[in-house]
Amino acid sequence: MRQSGTSRKIIFVFIGLAIFAYGILLFRFFTIQVISRGKYSEIRKNKSRIKVTLKGDRGLILDRNLSVLANNIYRYSLGADLSKIKNREKLATLFARATNKSPRFYLRKLRPKRGFVYLVRDVQKQEMVNWDLPDKKEEPGFQTIRENRRIYPYSQSAAAVIGFTNVDNRGMNGIEGKYNSILQGEDGWQYFQMDGFNRLSPGLNLPEKLSTKGENLILSLNMNYQMIAEEELARGVIENKARGGTIVMLNPKTGEVLAMASYPGFNPNKYRDYKVWRYKNRTITDVFEPGSTFKIVTAAAALESKKFRLSDVIFCENGVYKMAGVLLRDHKSYGKLTFKKVIEYSSNIGVAKIARKVGKKRVFNMARAFGFGNPTGIDLPGEVGGRLKNATFWSRSDATRIPIGYGVSITTLQLANAYAAVANGGYLLRPYVMKMILSPNDELVKEIKPDTIRKVLSRKTAHRMTEIFKGVVKIGTGKRAALTNVEVAGKTGTAQKYDLKERGYSHKRYVASFVGYVPADNPQLVCAVVIDEPQKYHYGGEVAAPIFHKIMQRIVDSVDEEPEPPAAQFGTQLNSGLVSVPDVRFVSYSKAKAILVEAGLKIAAYTHGNFVVQQVPVPDHLVKSGSIISVRLEKQMALQESDDAKFPDVRGLSIRQAVKTLAEYGYEVRVEGSGFVIRQSILNSKKKICKIVCKPRVNTG
Repeated sequence: MRQSGTSRKIIFVFIGLAIFAYGILLFRFFTIQVISRGKYSEIRKNKSRIKVTLKGDRGLILDRNLSVLANNIYRYSLGADLSKIKNREKLATLFARATNKSPRFYLRKLRPKRGFVYLVRDVQKQEMVNWDLPDKKEEPGFQTIRENRRIYPYSQSAAAVIGFTNVDNRGMNGIEGKYNSILQGEDGWQYFQMDGFNRLSPGLNLPEKLSTKGENLILSLNMNYQMIAEEELARGVIENKARGGTIVMLNPKTGEVLAMASYPGFNPNKYRDYKVWRYKNRTITDVFEPGSTFKIVTAAAALESKKFRLSDVIFCENGVYKMAGVLLRDHKSYGKLTFKKVIEYSSNIGVAKIARKVGKKRVFNMARAFGFGNPTGIDLPGEVGGRLKNATFWSRSDATRIPIGYGVSITTLQLANAYAAVANGGYLLRPYVMKMILSPNDELVKEIKPDTIRKVLSRKTAHRMTEIFKGVVKIGTGKRAALTNVEVAGKTGTAQKYDLKERGYSHKRYVASFVGYVPADNPQLVCAVVIDEPQKYHYGGEVAAPIFHKIMQRIVDSVDEEPEPPAAQFGTQLNSGLVSVPDVRFVSYSKAKAILVEAGLKIAAYTHGNFVVQQVPVPDHLVKSGSIISVRLEKQMALQESDDAKFPDVRGLSIRQAVKTLAEYGYEVRVEGSGFVIRQSILNSKKKICKIVCKPRVNTG
């Protein structure tokens, strides 16, 4: 009985505890479901929601004719949430096959148990078409991320001016860096709902903020001029076996930069393939001793001081003269020369004598007035001011050397801008690249107006200087800069480079330059050409003047008489009149021309040949209707008419199409390269074996 009573007590205790625990659970359930229902419902919602950032598109960058210089495309990055990966070995194998890398490479990336890792970054959608990639069901940890990326249709053209964006789409260098805050737009966000299978779908009635596009920038650059300048600069540097070169082209009446080139350059679509020094805009970052192009300062100071007239005679000591301890030599032996001819023939001795009479203070003040020794104030990052010692600290030798362009350092932009001051009648303008800012809706936000820094010369002196510079090209050192039917005014420059090791001026290393403007009596263009360390020849008249001639002759021969669209119409034209560039690579010139004309575009070839191997801009990019598409040609033998039926022309076709076509004619094919056929030939006519040479059509970007 005692035992049964004790057992009952124990049972009652357990029952009581169970009832108590059940009561607590009921109370807790009531609290969650009724009293705190709103609180816990919000927690559940927040855990099933994911806030996704919506990146704002960067604004476009266009040239003055509305050719698109910087555009946006979508790229893709592939990665893995390591905590959700089911089969690391299989995923590594799939990626290894797709990218031609070893599975071990990806296994190392996939080794950690937690976190997120990128497997491949920044690829185009078409690149992934043939990749055997897992779907979300078989591999829930695999993720595809769409990212906005910048593309530069003109590849290397104006790259140092435009700049580029980094992997985070942030502007670096050039216009992209300078105006990043204007271009980048504003990010937005949106909530997505996650279900029990980790699938995302847009949440209904959830808060969101739409992203906004950045503002569009229209530059002063003329890409037709830019490409001509770059092509001739590259050709000139290579032909003269030079270290490099720079070119600046300005509108002397406004200060607008029409072209700005550095060689060697880089491709902003693949900027990581280049060394950092290639990113520099060397027209504003690199300085050099100008030599005789700096004689603009001494000549202007002399005429403004009224101590010299163009007809005054200076004895040039028959080519050799020692002044203030400096041995001066002329490139030819000159006796008596007029002031005008001293500049036309570029006599160092004559200019040094003129400077001595004018006085070092006047020469220094004129150099400062022309802008030497200070940055021009151009709206590009990285500009340096060069070096111009104050006249107070000039030694006797400085007073001899600086007036002829030694002991002073300048940039190519400073040189062009100084000659622009003579060309426009005596006013130093602030050069600029940004022409207009448009809103995302293509409404005019801001238009940049010309900015006069100071008056440098009287109009009378500027006119006399132009007469001298016309003579330089007609009878002096700049004859090779002359153009057909257009008068040129300009000046040559040749300077020995200072050798730090030898502590003296080198007799092997030079800087050759020419700066001029056209037409001489109503200047529309100023162009400065500077070649660093040419090997074949070293005088500015032999090296830089011919490059100036080729650039200007091409521009003069291809001037578009269509008036420039007024500012008020820019926004409208952004949304109309744009053409997608057709692909004319690997076809005959005549066929390419027909395709482009049909699309409302023009064609310009900068090499000789009959077969297109390269085009700028690349296909599928937007340009203004009527724009010029620049193509590089190669000479290729036409197929024999008698062989046409037996041996079809497959140039321009893909490998698959070419092989199929040739097989139908009974040919066995040997393939060299990949992509599209650029050449074909018969290796063995009896056995019907032919060879095709292929090259990929790669859109730079």
